[in-house]
Amino acid sequence: MITGRPGTGKTTLVHDLLDRLTGQDVKVATLMSTRLGAEDLLRMTAYAFGLDTRAQNKAMVLQGLLDFLSQQYQYGKRSLLIIDESQDLSAAALEELRLLTNLQHAGQPLLQIVLIGQESLRDLVRSRELEQLHQRLLAAWHLEALSPQELIGYIQHRLIKAAGAAIPKLNPA
Repeated sequence: MITGRPGTGKTTLVHDLLDRLTGQDVKVATLMSTRLGAEDLLRMTAYAFGLDTRAQNKAMVLQGLLDFLSQQYQYGKRSLLIIDESQDLSAAALEELRLLTNLQHAGQPLLQIVLIGQESLRDLVRSRELEQLHQRLLAAWHLEALSPQELIGYIQHRLIKAAGAAIPKLNPA
């Protein structure tokens, strides 16, 4: 789980992760949360992995997702679900995600989930209602705003990446 105030670079961090995963044995699905309920989240997850969920009930969607994730595991691929703006998910939807982490093959999880959101996500996951989800977190990181000096270093790095050459020093003022 990655949390932080708007503008701290959470989505940029996700894009960097996605770039680094290119060519790896990882099947990635990304979602932008739009206040989805539990069943809609399940359907959107299956759809993000390329599954057709039309005219299927929840049990069939879940079975299709399990079959897909098991197949990926058999092929030696890991499956990763990234959900941005997760603070907008309902408690029921977050509980549905926790249940998806129960999907395993030979004791190995079939799906890894990364939640990205604003600070309220951290508070929501720590709530008594979502205690079991909180216990499942492997890692949680809260991004703080960059200091002026860090911001200068970041801008210089991006300019060098874009221009491919040295750039003049920036004045912190």
